Amino acid sequence: MEHISIITVNYRQPEATIAFLESLQEQSFQNYEVVLIDNAPLVDHSADFSAACPNLKLIINPDNIGFAAANNQGMSIAEGDFFFLLNNDTIVTEGF
Repeated sequence: MEHISIITVNYRQPEATIAFLESLQEQSFQNYEVVLIDNAPLVDHSADFSAACPNLKLIINPDNIGFAAANNQGMSIAEGDFFFLLNNDTIVTEGF
């Protein structure tokens, strides 16, 4: 069975990112990992992100390296057969 890497970038929108992560956890699909790149956070939200998504791979960048570079950074550590890039303000619903 294929393994999917879901990659998202946060830039100072922790509430939206937590809602996104929680919506992923409510789904019934399996064989996926979540990679989150947090660009230039003002406050460390890593505990909140990990609580919302226990199987999270988290990269914290001290500077905002930009959306495209952050996605590339996430793909460099992702282990999935396929990469699924989603905006952090996405709310995933059943059947997505």
